[in-house]
Amino acid sequence: MARLMSTGRDNILTAVNVAKSCGMVGFGEKVIFVNATPHTAQSMPTLKFSLEDGGDQSSAAIINQGLYQSGFNYHLAINGKSFAALCDHFPEYLPKVLLHATVFARMAPDQKTQLVKELQKINYRTGMCGDGANDCGALRAADVGVSLSEAEASVASPFTSKTSNISCVPLLIREGRCSLVTSFSLLRYMALYSLVQFCSVLILYTVSSTRAPHTPTFKTGACRPSASLLSLPILGSLFIHTCMIILGQLAAFFITTKEDWYVPLNSTVPGASNLPNMENTSVFALSGFQYIIMAVVVTKGFPHRKPIYNNRIFLCLLLVLFALMTWLVLYPGAYVCGKLKLYDFVDMDFKMLLVAVAALNLLICFVVELLIDGGILNCLRLLRGARESKKRYKRLKLLLSESPSWPPLNQTLSSTDNTVIDFS
Repeated sequence: MARLMSTGRDNILTAVNVAKSCGMVGFGEKVIFVNATPHTAQSMPTLKFSLEDGGDQSSAAIINQGLYQSGFNYHLAINGKSFAALCDHFPEYLPKVLLHATVFARMAPDQKTQLVKELQKINYRTGMCGDGANDCGALRAADVGVSLSEAEASVASPFTSKTSNISCVPLLIREGRCSLVTSFSLLRYMALYSLVQFCSVLILYTVSSTRAPHTPTFKTGACRPSASLLSLPILGSLFIHTCMIILGQLAAFFITTKEDWYVPLNSTVPGASNLPNMENTSVFALSGFQYIIMAVVVTKGFPHRKPIYNNRIFLCLLLVLFALMTWLVLYPGAYVCGKLKLYDFVDMDFKMLLVAVAALNLLICFVVELLIDGGILNCLRLLRGARESKKRYKRLKLLLSESPSWPPLNQTLSSTDNTVIDFS
């Protein structure tokens, strides 16, 4: 994550001093000033990189070996006039300057907006904090704009902080990640809910049965997470949990058919006329638990939300639903069995076995989800081998790390020079 400072009226030396004071430029890190001049009637446009403190032995080593090879971290500082000349006459150097620029001084409002857009062109996700009218354009152009005042900037910004400092940014990031994870969790639950019902219907129709018409419906409440529904953790989670759903229901079905007292269905009778029957009841019992299990699995707290026990209402509902399903399996009673068309098993050991299968299903799914969050599916990425990043700034950073001549210190470059590193 890159941190930039853009000022409106401060001198570049003042801005660099502020950056050092607030930790944006660390102790021992070098500051390089970027000076660009526009085209005039007397001179051609030029570009020059100069160290803040030149002349000592370490600076000479940097110049001779290159900043990357000498082991020094550096920051670029540029003012508004040089930024305008850089954009107009040296656009090929602009992405490389943006990659390590930390201080932008005396920037006009339109230049701040242009800076945000140029950062977005190299695939950065930008966040902008500002408190003045000259920040409105940049706040509107940024992916996330935070106004630090309730004046003009709050009109253009989607977020307004009650405190006039950037301490709200970590909170905003946490809330954004939590909202994203919650949205994906709800979508996954909707998909898994349908898959539970689909699997149970498929199994029962295979044996010429059908689901009872009064099946209860259960409803749930409400490092950087995956940003796409088609990402490996999301799709991998859906696939693995679907397999667990199928295996759980098949286990309940085959356990039922292996019992000594099992009575097979009459395949010559239509499905609805076979109710109640043993297969339907056992598969219904496990699928009822699976609806709740999937709600627990996809709404767990780690790593971007608080643990599930902090949501006391939701936790109480889960416990009530688990208790209800356990009661339906163990002690349904004649009246409930008649209404829901369930077969009343007399073998208590068998009913306890169904509850144990459901508990095992919960344990396996929960552990699998924890392993997925821990990045176990990332091992699959090794099978496809190393692949070039889609982010332009990452590709550029890799190329610059292999270039001993960047940045060209104490050299005056003109717009006709072709010493450019291509990263397209």
